[in-house]
Amino acid sequence: MKQGKFILFLFTIFFINGIGVAQKPPLNLTVLLDLSDRVLLKDQIQRDKQVLDTLFAIFEEEVRNNLFIKSDDRFSIVIAHQKNKNIELENMNFRIEMDKFNPQDKKKEFKSKKEQFRPIVNQIYEKAKHSKSKKDYSGADIWSFMKYDYQNYYHNNYRNVLIILTDGYLYFEPDVKRPAPKKNRYYSMNFIQNLRKHNYLEIMNKDDIGIQSIERKYPNCNVILLEVNPHTELFIDEEELLLTIWDKWFKEMGAKSSTIVTKQPMYIIKEKVVNTCK
Repeated sequence: MKQGKFILFLFTIFFINGIGVAQKPPLNLTVLLDLSDRVLLKDQIQRDKQVLDTLFAIFEEEVRNNLFIKSDDRFSIVIAHQKNKNIELENMNFRIEMDKFNPQDKKKEFKSKKEQFRPIVNQIYEKAKHSKSKKDYSGADIWSFMKYDYQNYYHNNYRNVLIILTDGYLYFEPDVKRPAPKKNRYYSMNFIQNLRKHNYLEIMNKDDIGIQSIERKYPNCNVILLEVNPHTELFIDEEELLLTIWDKWFKEMGAKSSTIVTKQPMYIIKEKVVNTCK
């Protein structure tokens, strides 16, 4: 009987320390904000803040499940570049890298970062809504973020989850200098106007129409676009069309999965993100 208890004790110690137990890679949750004229939509800023609170709560739960001291998880908020964006706003990114802290300091450092989280989010959106006129906003350059910046957040040894808060439409100023795109590939989604037909998938596949490839690979990554606002008044299957366009682009990067989520109750958003982070 005593021997059985001793074996159980050893098994418990081994389990706690992860010996002989398959460990999940740490979570790397990156949130990209589209702060274009979508911030003028009714209640959009309030919803964005609620989404960010939900995402941070998911991250915090992951950290706590790792008892702080064992957490190497990461959480980042990044603002997509805009042509006329305030430099101060551009530098308001938020980042927690638990692996950078000494084990004995992780709980204290997390608490400090958590206290900074909501004030920074509030400041971001205060500066983001700088006018009531759409013409005063430029597009969010999600393409350049994936091409040049996401490599600084993505890590092969992590569970990479990229969340993009966007209306789902990739538009930015045509005077931004870029290499000439390949045939039937585009930097903006103006081409969507020619795909609003029942056979859009056939057209896309036949002519290889889509967003210009970034020629980078992110194989260990799952992508979710949140707060997507499909123009179903223009095309009844607009949501499915948007998903097809985005999914093609992310698959070319080698992403594990991509999905879009329209404006849903927070519990549905939480469920989708939690399932993706597993």
